[in-house]
Amino acid sequence: TMATKALTNFITGLDQSSKAVYGFIIGALGCIDFGGPISKVPNLICDGLLLEGITGPEAIKVLAAMVPPLGITFSLVLSKLLNKNIYTAQEKENIKVAFPMGLCMISEGVIPMNDIIRTVICTATGCGVTGAISFSLDVGSKVPSGGVFVIPAMSNPIAALIALLAGTAVTALSLAACGGGSSEGGSGSSDRGNTLVYAG
Repeated sequence: TMATKALTNFITGLDQSSKAVYGFIIGALGCIDFGGPISKVPNLICDGLLLEGITGPEAIKVLAAMVPPLGITFSLVLSKLLNKNIYTAQEKENIKVAFPMGLCMISEGVIPMNDIIRTVICTATGCGVTGAISFSLDVGSKVPSGGVFVIPAMSNPIAALIALLAGTAVTALSLAACGGGSSEGGSGSSDRGNTLVYAG
């Protein structure tokens, strides 16, 4: 269609600095509601561009989808190193499930409940960083899904790994930095409830 052709021409005409900006936008929007209706729109656009032979946005989709679960997992590790208790006992158990889900590109496993603003801001920023690095370094994926297992099949897999690690680090650091304390009484999460719920 004319719209697809126009979008294709626009994407292929971007310079490196513009790719960083649009990569950030695609990455952030593609994860902002963890597989919900908002993120499905840019992800479907990425799939459509893949059919036109443009693989850069698809790589962003694959890589950024892993950032929220991985970032939250590493924020838990950081919080333990810093002796800063930012998650409840139940959340810590759920994060153990989130990690393997993240490796498989299942961002739907991260569903913020009470602390939605902090979680969305931190994870969307991390996803945006991943998208910016991936797109600006010309990472491409001909495979629409598969998580870490398809990184070796990407063009420039080293850059893809750098993008993933950078976005994960940004997410983890921001969550650990701005996370509040968690009071764990006898019943577990009396103060904050289930701030983060990881659902299959």
